[in-house]
Amino acid sequence: MVAALADRTEGPVVLRGLSVGGMPAVLAARAASDVRGVIVTTLLDMGDPAVFARAARWRWLGVASLRGLRWIPFVVDRLRLPLWLAAPMDKMSGHAAMRDYFTADPPLGRLRVPSRFFRTLHACKVGRIERRYALLLAHQGADVWTPTHLSLPAFGRVDNPKRLRELSNGTHLPLEQPARDELRQELTDFLASISER
Repeated sequence: MVAALADRTEGPVVLRGLSVGGMPAVLAARAASDVRGVIVTTLLDMGDPAVFARAARWRWLGVASLRGLRWIPFVVDRLRLPLWLAAPMDKMSGHAAMRDYFTADPPLGRLRVPSRFFRTLHACKVGRIERRYALLLAHQGADVWTPTHLSLPAFGRVDNPKRLRELSNGTHLPLEQPARDELRQELTDFLASISER
């Protein structure tokens, strides 16, 4: 759907994927006909069992989920988990108010997500990533949920022009300084380079 929307958009298209949306943005750019750039804050290959388990709220939950998804998908698919239970909302931000917001907000932490969603994330196996677009991975340097090293394997498989910038002191949602200003500068420079091309 994102690739189709990109193809219908006039002018240069740049996609942006935050958190687990990083890989879908890259895959959408690969499927689209003319995306100029992709900006992501993580690049998690959820098809990798180790990454999938590490991204869960508790590692044992990720491992148990993988076993359930593999052995009894027809049962597991029917389960609907609140997002706060599946993902560590308390690690989303260094700001207490933002953590509370993510945990309590109905479309976010209180949203009940079908387990099939997580199965389809894991079922997507990503190989080499190639297409003519530039990639910026602006990863949070103090992200205790999805540390930078989880994004490096997929980043290494990107054959496009790419840049990795680790933001100083930034948690998963990089609101802290200087991460916020660094991200703003990276976005400005990246978009300027796309415009020059």
